Amino acid sequence: CGSRNRYIISFCSAIKPPGSICLLPASLSGLCSLTELVLQNCKLSDDALPNDFGSLPSLQELDLRRNNFHCLSASISHLSKLQSLRLDDCTMLKSIPDLPENLVYLNAPNCTSLERIS
Repeated sequence: CGSRNRYIISFCSAIKPPGSICLLPASLSGLCSLTELVLQNCKLSDDALPNDFGSLPSLQELDLRRNNFHCLSASISHLSKLQSLRLDDCTMLKSIPDLPENLVYLNAPNCTSLERIS
């Protein structure tokens, strides 16, 4: 985990055949040098959204735009280096848990079901 290189992983593309889904690894642990994670447009539901975001100590940018989950994992609060969180068009999102203190950018337009930000 001592590498200073920037690592980015994108699991889903913006253009996918209708009805297709994105398969994510069962766990995100071991990706300690990952600085940006793009899960945009993956059609992720609550049970498909990773619960171990907290195991990504170098993560600075998290893009979860256009997904179908109702709530985010509380493990997001453990991302001490997270600076940017994108939740645009997550129309089913109802609540956002406690966020890291160093978060600079939170974008959540068109989250029409959003009721609470902790």
